[in-house]
Amino acid sequence: MNFFRGIIFAVFVFGAQSLSALTISTLETTPSSVVWSKLLQEIYNRAGISIEFVALPTGRSLAQSSRGIIDGELVRIHKVGDLYPTLIRVPTPFTFFESRAYARSADTQKRIDEDGWSALQDYRVGSVRGMKYAEIDLKDIKNVVEVDRTEQLYKMLERDRIDVALSTNVSGLFLIRKFDFQSIYLLEPAIKRHDLYHYLHEKNKQYIPILDKTIRAMKESGELAELEERITAEILESE
Repeated sequence: MNFFRGIIFAVFVFGAQSLSALTISTLETTPSSVVWSKLLQEIYNRAGISIEFVALPTGRSLAQSSRGIIDGELVRIHKVGDLYPTLIRVPTPFTFFESRAYARSADTQKRIDEDGWSALQDYRVGSVRGMKYAEIDLKDIKNVVEVDRTEQLYKMLERDRIDVALSTNVSGLFLIRKFDFQSIYLLEPAIKRHDLYHYLHEKNKQYIPILDKTIRAMKESGELAELEERITAEILESE
């Protein structure tokens, strides 16, 4: 647990500290963001660019990065580049996630097996406010409850204040272990796979080509996948 706390409650500073270091938002301090931050750290190290990471609520993060107050976003889905034209997408995604649903009742899985994910229409579904993937995945669901933090989401599920929680797999598994939520389990299959892209404000667009080249090289060599697998295992074993 000390490993995890030491990462999520600190400001990440990668490379030498300098006035020219880019400031990147970590999209709050979730287990998934820890994995992605460490991946991006290595990408920037390989590219020879200094960055520092700060944790911000998801909505505030987009507001500040799109205005150039901070220099970029750790990860966002492809759609964000269309919604915020001042944010420039590094063309090659460096990671991905599957949006997953968790529930307390075994009947929920039976409904999913019978009717697919449209069955969520009959449930109180919780998601983290500002997560664009959740807005897309749940666009046809009427009874959506938004919270500020992933930890809050799972506590609400445990207390039966919502019926289903939507999050990433790593965050869900970590929090279930952390709080020993024995009545919460993963629904199958995954709702959707989302490729994740790094974004920089347009004032930093000169860094896009070198970052894209670095990501492509690490993906082709298999280094990126191996690193992500190792970091994920460390996070899950730290609790």
